[in-house]
Amino acid sequence: RVSKRPTENMSSYDLYLRAMSLFWKFDAAQMAEAYTLLERAIGLDRDFGIALAAAATCLRIMIDSGWSEDPVADRERGLELARRALKSCGDDARALAHIASALVGLDPNPETAEAVISRAVTLNPGCAYAWLVAGIVKARSGATDAAAEDFLTAKRLDPRSPMGAVLNRSLAVALFGQRRFSEALVLIGEVLASGDPVGYAFLASTYGHLSQLDQARSALAEYRRVATRPIEQVVAERWLPLEIRQMFMDGIALADGQTPADTSNGG
Repeated sequence: RVSKRPTENMSSYDLYLRAMSLFWKFDAAQMAEAYTLLERAIGLDRDFGIALAAAATCLRIMIDSGWSEDPVADRERGLELARRALKSCGDDARALAHIASALVGLDPNPETAEAVISRAVTLNPGCAYAWLVAGIVKARSGATDAAAEDFLTAKRLDPRSPMGAVLNRSLAVALFGQRRFSEALVLIGEVLASGDPVGYAFLASTYGHLSQLDQARSALAEYRRVATRPIEQVVAERWLPLEIRQMFMDGIALADGQTPADTSNGG
């Protein structure tokens, strides 16, 4: 089962491989191109489970990163693709991990993604990508200690993986949630290198908590220069637990010259 190609259509499989080489760049243009290639792959084989799943993940990432031109339509399409993938992928742990990665941002019920990624890890505990997604799912639910362990497991399983930058970004989020701000700061460069503007907000909040206010103000000013969405919106989409959202906004308040108690007044 492991060695078998997930589709018999070689043109579809080639499109999938080309898409995944772009996927790990985590760049707006290349993610959009990856999605286009995956849609073409699906057009040639409508039951190509992992291509369906990866396309859904592309849409979730595009929405999360502010790269989607129509988030409502992309959310609906992503959910459709994820549900089709779930029917087609069988026991393919990597495909299931993609489905969970999509659902964690597209489905408002966190238990849906939790059930899918639990199945993926059980089927193939040696799949580094499954552990990465398991950590993402846990981080979004606020279980930052468990999330950090999953990210470290993924790094141990595949230390030279093309997903290394994504792993470091994800680990930075988990460390922040544990209030390990100095350690998170070391990894935030991975967020900035990805071109995701939230990296500057992340940097501002972390510096705020570390009382390095000049750096915090500079990072916050840069976020406001390059970003298109309010920080509050981005934080609400990426962190479900209220306490972690509040902690993040407390750091932003400090960067903005306020005290955390002032965040309810427009911080």
